[in-house]
Amino acid sequence: MNWIKENKFLTGFFAVMLLGLGGLGYFLFSAMGNYDDATARYNTLATELGRLQNLPVSPSQKNLAALGAQKDEAVKTIAAFQSSLAAKAFPHEPMEPTQFQDKLKATKTTVVEKASGSPKLPDKFFLGFDVYETRPPERDAATPLGHELKAIEWLFMQLIESKVTEVKSIKRDPLPEEGGKARSGDKADKKGKALVNSHSVDLVLQCQQSALATFLNTLISPKAPQFYIVRTILVKNQNDKGPPKVVNAAPPSPSPSPTPNSPLTPAPPAPAPGPIAGYIVGEEQVEVTLQIEIVDFAEPTSTPAK
Repeated sequence: MNWIKENKFLTGFFAVMLLGLGGLGYFLFSAMGNYDDATARYNTLATELGRLQNLPVSPSQKNLAALGAQKDEAVKTIAAFQSSLAAKAFPHEPMEPTQFQDKLKATKTTVVEKASGSPKLPDKFFLGFDVYETRPPERDAATPLGHELKAIEWLFMQLIESKVTEVKSIKRDPLPEEGGKARSGDKADKKGKALVNSHSVDLVLQCQQSALATFLNTLISPKAPQFYIVRTILVKNQNDKGPPKVVNAAPPSPSPSPTPNSPLTPAPPAPAPGPIAGYIVGEEQVEVTLQIEIVDFAEPTSTPAK
């Protein structure tokens, strides 16, 4: 008792601590009990939900009608989505081989005149269809080639509008109608018709970063008349190293004031003022390698019979 009287503060501190520990223990015990109850309830409800989901559908006319309505709704939704994708493409207009060759030459002239040297085009520029400069394509390839020509022409018009500095090269993969390989990932429907057709075009550009951003935003815009996918992109700075730091020139020292009866000496010419800033920002260009896929979606088939 003497120790308690002599250490009243410590006695009160220990008493409060014991009360706090007791309260914490009570709340901890209550929380553990609530957690166990909630876990048991969750497991019970999850088990019941799984049982209900795995129950066989009762073979009644009402359930059959509901299942048929859900199937019809799903078919309509998928068909509407497929129709919207199929509409985002240039039309496949029937075309003869000689018509395609004439269209190719006219398109080349239009692009060159529209560019007027900006962007600079490759020396031997034929929009990637160099092989058809002197000969027409096969009859089966004329129509799909005409469609691809429209898609590539639109690409070059956007390059011109985006103020690209130079188009260094263009390369296109041959279509299956030209003897090229079909993409192995393209899926087909029950009739063997491909649901998705795609062919790629490789471009090497030189431009400022702002021009590249404008071109890419236009390419993937919902307003684009064709569905394009940027499959790969490689951006390389024109200069590997940054510009050197330039130190401003020191101001010229003042010439001494003439003393009385002394001849005036002309002051030396002041040096040219140094540059205000040692770094130039925004003038560097980038070299961009792009692989762009031109994608076509098949029209939806007719709604299957019930």
